[in-house]
Amino acid sequence: MVSKGLVVVGVCGLLGCDHGGAPPSGPTSAGSTSAASASTSSAPSASTIASAPASASAVASTPPPPPPLTVPSTWTPFASKKLGFSISYPKDLFELKETATQVTLLSKLSRDELGGDPKPKKWVYGVTLLGSKLTPEGYLEKEFKPFYTAAFPGKKFKETESITAVKVAGKDGYQLFAGVEGYNQRVVVLPTGKESFVLQLRSIGGVMGPNIPEDEQVKTFDQLLLSLKLD
Repeated sequence: MVSKGLVVVGVCGLLGCDHGGAPPSGPTSAGSTSAASASTSSAPSASTIASAPASASAVASTPPPPPPLTVPSTWTPFASKKLGFSISYPKDLFELKETATQVTLLSKLSRDELGGDPKPKKWVYGVTLLGSKLTPEGYLEKEFKPFYTAAFPGKKFKETESITAVKVAGKDGYQLFAGVEGYNQRVVVLPTGKESFVLQLRSIGGVMGPNIPEDEQVKTFDQLLLSLKLD
């Protein structure tokens, strides 16, 4: 942008006038001509300013893309013959427990659940892996009815903010996002024939600031998904 001060000086230099009146009718002297020329040549034109390149500081830099997600080589492999899957997981973060119906990976990071109970249960950062006799759609309808109703109008799938399509371990399934006030849940449901395999993440976020940031909790879950293999 050209400042008003530059415009006044440039125009008056060309016309040989002062700021208080009209230009003189007589010829200008050599000195005033030289001053006018100098004034004219020193004032940058609007087109010159408009075409000048932006400074380096004014150009927004594009951040580099994040590195591709990988499974750390230090993670511990685990296979469940009962449930028909294998994964790798960080043994220093999670304690693994297996029953006849599910496998849990539980951390030491937890928070009292909401509800005002004098002896509240703990919301623990961790992952649960289990099988279901229902199809992925049937599982979502049974366990998350309001979200299912919104995502399957007329029994036909339509992505919503809460349920989206996902592909894990070569299977096309669904993932669900739910949570309130830092008590967050992500559920991945994959087809296994006419049944389902389910992975449930419970993460902890919010203003209380857990000592494992929630984005790191979610990243670890994504790495678990990357390591998953189904029989």
